[in-house]
Amino acid sequence: MAERLTAESIRYAMNQLEKGKKVSVVAAELKVTPRHILEAAGRVQGEGSVHVLYLPGRPALQPPSREEVQMVPDAHQLEKVGVLRTMTSLRRAGHNTSYWRVYRLMKGERAGRIFRCKVAKTQAGAIRAQALQLHVAHRLAHHERIRV
Repeated sequence: MAERLTAESIRYAMNQLEKGKKVSVVAAELKVTPRHILEAAGRVQGEGSVHVLYLPGRPALQPPSREEVQMVPDAHQLEKVGVLRTMTSLRRAGHNTSYWRVYRLMKGERAGRIFRCKVAKTQAGAIRAQALQLHVAHRLAHHERIRV
């Protein structure tokens, strides 16, 4: 698969072309087609600068606000319904939240409820529940790091 040209690789290609190297040789070094090199050269000559127009990857998801973290479980407590109905009721109230954000917040709240139930049963259950809570907290923190 051909690699994308970065600003650094475009500068390298322009320097090599100015030195007299063939376009096909430079393209082979950078693992792209000669057409990519020629298009980049045309952009550099037209604009006078090396500018890469794309941002790789998806934009980062914003972590949920404190208001959302409180609002989703509260809305779920009013009506014991699923994620879709909870999201719909929040949207009707004027809060624009996505399905997956509501799902993640409800899943985190459910994990907390499971933890509280297990602690109440036995001491051994409490130890397992603490391990479960640490695991859930670690996973949530890991997902927050990925989104940011």
